[in-house]
Amino acid sequence: MFPDKLPPLSRRARLLLLAAVGRIALLLVGPRLVDAYVNWLWFGEVSFRSVWVTVLLTRVAIFVAVALVLGGTVFLGTIYLSHRR
Repeated sequence: MFPDKLPPLSRRARLLLLAAVGRIALLLVGPRLVDAYVNWLWFGEVSFRSVWVTVLLTRVAIFVAVALVLGGTVFLGTIYLSHRR
């Protein structure tokens, strides 16, 4: 019903696909980077840059902690299901 292999993409198609993925990534990440930079400048201007650094490090720490918990849960669930036979 379905072919075993998809036909290879031409060089032009690969470049267009890469450009589209790059633009989508930039649209998703760009505003956050601009916001972080503007906050960095503003907090520095009012002499509270250490507050922004604390906020930023807290966000990163929470992200890493949640990623580890969820990744561990998925990993352990996968191990459990693979040995359940």
